[in-house]
Amino acid sequence: MHGLAKFLHESHHRNAARAVPALLEANDFFPVILAAGVNILLALGFNQPSLGALVPTCVGITAYGFAYFIVHDVYIHRRLRLFGNKKVALLERLAVAHRRHHQFNGEPYGMLLPITGQRASGSIPSHVPAES
Repeated sequence: MHGLAKFLHESHHRNAARAVPALLEANDFFPVILAAGVNILLALGFNQPSLGALVPTCVGITAYGFAYFIVHDVYIHRRLRLFGNKKVALLERLAVAHRRHHQFNGEPYGMLLPITGQRASGSIPSHVPAES
């Protein structure tokens, strides 16, 4: 999302900064594009015995996509009001990391490796060994 297809993802950052976000943004094409790829791979996996490993791989990709939608679009950006104003402790760390991503346009991105940027700042003083 921050590489070759950055032109699509930039719409997400512009939309999130608006007082009243638009219902759809160019970034919403990512799941459509990825779903098309998954469907092609599923067809191959189901129809070519030697490619059967693609089926569980695609199931995993789909599960991740669903989790991403719930966490990113529904919980963090509240594009659907399923959570109301409730805070879910398990998801708040992701939300904080993602807000930092929007603020500074860099790590932590808030989904795959949300803790990276937070750990980089360190919670152990530099003079204390991390491992005993």
